[in-house]
Amino acid sequence: MKTLLAVLLLTGLATGEDAIHNGNFWRTFSSEMKTAYIVGYSDGRCDDALKVSAIEPPLSAQQLSHVTGCRGAGQVTYGQLLEAIDQFYQNPSNRLILIPSAYDYVTAEIEGRPLSQKELQTMRRVGASK
Repeated sequence: MKTLLAVLLLTGLATGEDAIHNGNFWRTFSSEMKTAYIVGYSDGRCDDALKVSAIEPPLSAQQLSHVTGCRGAGQVTYGQLLEAIDQFYQNPSNRLILIPSAYDYVTAEIEGRPLSQKELQTMRRVGASK
């Protein structure tokens, strides 16, 4: 994890608090930067969820996957996420949506549990307010 943080800092991904992590920000990344972002974000979500799961009643692997985006064998790959987020942000209407929301949206789609149009509209409204 420390190595990933060092890589992110050296490659310029850590851009400060003023950067809004939305589709416009995402589209400035190289493929390597996108992969680093997805890996770091996924690992962070899983790490936090596992810490909570150790304190609270333990979550099953399926619950952990749906709640946090943690992946096990045979689930969503980083490559699938990168391609899906790239495709998601090709739609100009989605470009103000924050990257974590885009991540959740495409993960749900890939896993066969797509979000509703109403949820997508809410993501767009929230992103536009940032």
